[in-house]
Amino acid sequence: MLFDLAFVERAIPLILGAIPITLLLTIMPMIVGTILGFLIALTRNNRIPVLDPLASLFVSFIRGTPIFVLLFLFYYALPRVLGVGIKTIPALATGLLTLSFVCTGYLSEIIRGALKSVDMYQMEAARSIGMTSVTAYRRIILPQAIVVAMPNYFNFTANMLKNSSLVFGIGVIDIMAVAKVAAEGGYRYIESYTIVAVLYVLFSLLFSAAFRYVEYVSRRRMGAL
Repeated sequence: MLFDLAFVERAIPLILGAIPITLLLTIMPMIVGTILGFLIALTRNNRIPVLDPLASLFVSFIRGTPIFVLLFLFYYALPRVLGVGIKTIPALATGLLTLSFVCTGYLSEIIRGALKSVDMYQMEAARSIGMTSVTAYRRIILPQAIVVAMPNYFNFTANMLKNSSLVFGIGVIDIMAVAKVAAEGGYRYIESYTIVAVLYVLFSLLFSAAFRYVEYVSRRRMGAL
């Protein structure tokens, strides 16, 4: 049989059980990357001595290196730096750390561009009426920058959902790993990877719908619609 539906029925519950790992590998790096990326964006936009060139070097390295290469680099280099065995550090921890750095590098550029798109004369106007820089950023600059950044931010999140499958290469048991193990018994790789493909498509559609709604509400509150 070209496509074994009985195998699909058996494999789906196994693969669904690994969804929390896949979501963890998407959501946690995005949270870490947003926080660190914002700090790097501020550092580069304000051209802070010493930190600015270091941040620029970090971003260039992360954006210029394939994610798969970064995963293996961290997988083998991190234990050596810490002086421990490779198996001492869980593959999931290595995957989360690597993807967090990836998100930081890419999101810093998205956030930096969004902040630069806001007319900084508004900052001067805010200071002239007695606002502090922090208050002006929080109440005037950031709300506008967030709206500008949303499309690119949401697209990157959808890409990170798919890129999370790369951690399978260092032994993380995500939906890709479970699908491979499930397929090996009867060589039902087509069925297994079809299930995975459908799951990624469904998650991408759900993410896109949620992101469109959030963007619509945000723009409406900002008076952009």
